Amino acid sequence: MDEPHPEPAARARRGFLDAVIFSGGEPTLQSELPQALRAVAALGFEVALHTNGHDPAALQRALDSGALGLVALDVKAPYDDYPTITQVPASGMAARESVRLLLASGIAHELRTTWHPALLSRAQLRTIARELADEGARAWVLQLFRSEGCPVRWLRESLALPARVDEELRAELTAIIPGFEVRGGEAD
Repeated sequence: MDEPHPEPAARARRGFLDAVIFSGGEPTLQSELPQALRAVAALGFEVALHTNGHDPAALQRALDSGALGLVALDVKAPYDDYPTITQVPASGMAARESVRLLLASGIAHELRTTWHPALLSRAQLRTIARELADEGARAWVLQLFRSEGCPVRWLRESLALPARVDEELRAELTAIIPGFEVRGGEAD
């Protein structure tokens, strides 16, 4: 059976949808991602990609698609500490290369880190900021961990919560990356 062509349905959604974001799981695992990005852009939608940057070569193929208007890249830890968070050896080297590729691409981007204080210390946040600044980043978003929907009980019930960015930490991180911002909460 032939599958229906998506173009008529997509065209019918214009005016209701402005953009399509490729996210969830890890979209760069899909070998057809660059073609899908181009197909959606050809339908007249803005196209964005949310990635963890685990595969720099796959990210480069997506960047080269010519379809992306925005890329959000999750920076999980200082590069040397990545394996502690990801449980994948050398994952920090892949993340560093992905940050470099994204910054060199000229595509609008957001570098962001979700902070759970039981997983990342304040010193590690400073290290992330310095590493990103050394790569040329001018902006970085710190997203505060939210327990809703988290399947890991000890993360949800951690005594380290709630994550708070006090004025001292905010000032330190802003001094390193002037475009630093906090999402999901306010300073103490």
